[in-house]
Amino acid sequence: MKSLIVIPARYNSSRFPGKPLCEINNITMLERIWNIAKKVNNVNDVLIATDDERIAELCKSINADYIMTSESCRTGSDRVLEAYLNSKSDAEIVFSFQGDSVLTPPWIIESVLEEIKAKSEIKVCTPAVLLKGDELNDFVESKKRGSSTGTSVTFDKNMDALYFSKSLIPNLRSSGSKSKDYTVYKHIGLY
Repeated sequence: MKSLIVIPARYNSSRFPGKPLCEINNITMLERIWNIAKKVNNVNDVLIATDDERIAELCKSINADYIMTSESCRTGSDRVLEAYLNSKSDAEIVFSFQGDSVLTPPWIIESVLEEIKAKSEIKVCTPAVLLKGDELNDFVESKKRGSSTGTSVTFDKNMDALYFSKSLIPNLRSSGSKSKDYTVYKHIGLY
């Protein structure tokens, strides 16, 4: 099965305008994401989807393939779909790689693609990680403080996602509950 990674990159974010062009140690976020995507094994093509000429100019400067999308795309998923349809790609799997996921190792994407290729009945696949130890405690404490960062997910017995939430799943019902007593999965926002 052919696969395509599309990186949605919007300049006019309401929370962080210009984020794709923001530099981390003199390398833009978008270039970092492009470099990660290019290291993923068994991917046929990588494409940046943007509606902004400044991002298009960066794409040209780093020799990244890109496609212009409309400004009316409300979400990254909308931008990925428009880019895929306009690209004339014959990929059977389209992977949306968020432009700010700069700490994502290529093997995470590879594992999602392998899962889809192994089980043709899967239509949408997204990774999640079981939190343990300090990661679990930190996540639980941040949720207790009202943080909207990070999404939990719960599954059925077949590991099909049932529900995603910015709140903690499962909910800690009492102040005496200990996070070590809970199984918490954190969603990694890739599709």
